[in-house]
Amino acid sequence: MRSLFLKIFLWFWVTMVLVGGALIITWGLQPEVIVSRWRGATSDALALYAQSAAEELDRYGIVALNNYLQRLDASSHLKAALFDEHGKPIAGEVSETARMLAPHAGVNGEPAFTIEKDNAVAAQRTLGPSGRVYILVAEMPRGPMGAYRLLAS
Repeated sequence: MRSLFLKIFLWFWVTMVLVGGALIITWGLQPEVIVSRWRGATSDALALYAQSAAEELDRYGIVALNNYLQRLDASSHLKAALFDEHGKPIAGEVSETARMLAPHAGVNGEPAFTIEKDNAVAAQRTLGPSGRVYILVAEMPRGPMGAYRLLAS
């Protein structure tokens, strides 16, 4: 009786390890699929954040824009900065890598992305109510430590 239980128990765990290994290998061999899905999911949110930041600046001024960027950081852990169409910073603080991404935001509305060790950085071009062009650059935590930072705060 004991040997049957032991055999079933061991086969269960061997199966679990094999399935887990297969999942890890499958995810590891398809990083571009994961990145493209992530880009698709975040580009709509980034466009909305960029449009909201441009509206805050054009309608209510720099103080309202700074408040919006602080609320964005507090609520979604997104460090963001708004730039003019020439890449000159208007408000917010981001890393040097993020600043360098601002001029690469697509004119056709497509965001520019780059992935670092701890952060994913994206730049989105948008048109404000005044007709001026702005670029929102955002840094988002990524990976297991990024998820931990989101949960811990």
